[in-house]
Amino acid sequence: MYGFCTLHGQRYYRFGDPEALAYGKVDDNTETTLYWLWNIDDDLLYVGVTVDLKRRFAQHEKVQRWWGDVARCEVEAFSTRTSAFAAERNAVATEHPRHNLLLRR
Repeated sequence: MYGFCTLHGQRYYRFGDPEALAYGKVDDNTETTLYWLWNIDDDLLYVGVTVDLKRRFAQHEKVQRWWGDVARCEVEAFSTRTSAFAAERNAVATEHPRHNLLLRR
């Protein structure tokens, strides 16, 4: 895994193309971030994919009851969305995050 993000200090390393995000031109060639979220006991809570960590984390904060338990995250950049989604599916299948219910099926 490459990089890290600070959750409570709100400093996230952002991957992706800012211009593509600004104009809604996200396609398979848009650099995409895979992220892992753990609680203070190092239990893996969630694995996800995004092109904008700040926006995605704000979404989680608004709707996910488990967001308050997040103590640590790590990120990895992928050059395509397809490769990021494949890595996410693999991570969910092999690492068993507590709150990735849809991809477990």
